[in-house]
Parts: sequence; structure tokens; C-alpha cells
Amino acid sequence: MMRYFNKPYDLLQIPKFKFFYTIGVAIFCFMFLYTFEPFGLYNVSGLFKLKIISSYVISGFIITAIHLFWLQNIIIKRFTLGNTILWISWITLLTSISSSVINDLAFNKGHFSVLSIVIFIGIVFLIQIIPISIIILGHYIYLLKKRIKVTSQINSTISHKSFIGNSSEEITILASNQRDNITLNLSDLLYITSADNYIDVYYLESKVLKHNLLRNTLNNIEKQITKNYQSIKRCHKSFIVNIDLVKSVSGNASGYKIELKRVELLIPISRKYKDDIFKYLNS
Repeated sequence: MMRYFNKPYDLLQIPKFKFFYTIGVAIFCFMFLYTFEPFGLYNVSGLFKLKIISSYVISGFIITAIHLFWLQNIIIKRFTLGNTILWISWITLLTSISSSVINDLAFNKGHFSVLSIVIFIGIVFLIQIIPISIIILGHYIYLLKKRIKVTSQINSTISHKSFIGNSSEEITILASNQRDNITLNLSDLLYITSADNYIDVYYLESKVLKHNLLRNTLNNIEKQITKNYQSIKRCHKSFIVNIDLVKSVSGNASGYKIELKRVELLIPISRKYKDDIFKYLNS
């Protein structure tokens, strides 16, 4: 079971999920509290009831938003299935604690009982974390199956292609000083990656893998060459690849990666560039 928890999983990095999760949990909690009136809410009504419920919801909303849109980028170093569940559990725990404090302020005149706080937190935490864990695990399995199916179809298409590189067609990678430019056959260019204020160009020379550092940015290179060569595409914020030299595409719950011929490094495909890459590979 632990090996699955250590699997890469990028759910917390998806802006759309963070937005809908933050808003959705707030709406759900408001409707649940207003409809079922737990924790003494059945004893109050009118504007006071709305104030108490709004206090629960707003505190939870603030805690969730701060953790998903700010703190997670500082604290979480590796996004895995286990870390995703733990992070959501932590947010749920803090939300439960804030609700317990609000409950004691509203109904117990600010007199805090450790036992009542523990019981309150336990109830709220269990109510929320069980369905949340089920949703996350279900999404992980769905995403994994979907991406395996997609990559299987793409790899089948790739295996039936017989790419013959045009050895006479040349491509020039420009350096910012215009003196250290690299000119090579298009079929020998593998990929280009960013390296601080430089780019690192990986290519074949007499079938031997070599690389060369040039002072330039990946954005400049993208503007210079991708519009002139259909097979040269940006696939990630840090990578430009020669798609005609793709050996296979792999996919898991963390995303898709490219395996190039004669290269051991698996190159990631960002969500932003995925559709363009897959359209070309399937053509």
C-alpha cells in the first residue's frame, strides 16, 4: 500500500482543482450546516444562525485558500498520492479546530473544554476526510488508467511510423552573442533544456550523444526555431524537443513523459503543451 502512496501525483498543482475545491468545500459546508443544524445550531435561528454558519465557513475557506495557494508551494517538496492525502487531511484538521473554537465562543461563552474540542474535531474530521480520501483515490486510479490508455494509443502510432531524418536539412541554434552558434543536421538534434542564463543543446555527432552550452534563453530559442521546423516543439517550461525522435510516451498520475531515441532522460510534458504534442505524434 505504501508504494502507491509514494507514487507521483500532481492534483495539488492543478489550479482548477484548487479553485473548485476551495469554493466547493465552502458551499457544501454552508448547505450542510444550514440544513442539518449540527453542533447546537438547531437552538438558534435567523440572522444569528447565519452569522455562526458564516463564521464556520469563512474560517475554513481562509485556511484552505492559504494552504492550497501559498503554503503548499513552500512546504511540499514532492507531490505524491500520500502527500496529497496528508495535506488535505491537515487542512481538514485545522478547519475542524477553527470550527471548534467558533462553536465554544458562540455556545459556551468562550469556555473551552479539551474533551469537547477533541470530540468536536474528531467528528468533523471523520465526516470530511473519509469522502475526501475516497474521491482522491478514485481520481488517482481514473487518471492513471486514462493516461496509460492514451500513451498506449500514441505508442502504437509511433511504432508504425518509419521516420527517416532529412540529413541534408540543417538547423542553427543561435547564441545571444551570435558567435557561438551551433549548426547541425535537424535529424541529429535531440532536445534543448534551460540552464540558468544558458541553454544546453543535446545532439548526436557521429551517433555519439553530445551537448553544448550557449548563452541564451529557451523562450528566445522557441521563437527562433519552432515556427520554422514543425518537429521542434516546446513540451515543458524547461525543454524543447525534436518530436520526430520520440521513442515512446509514458504516463502516470503525475503526467506524461517523453522518451527520446538514444537518450535515457525522461522529458516531462506540461499540460500547456500536451495537446499540441499529442496531435503531432498521432498525425
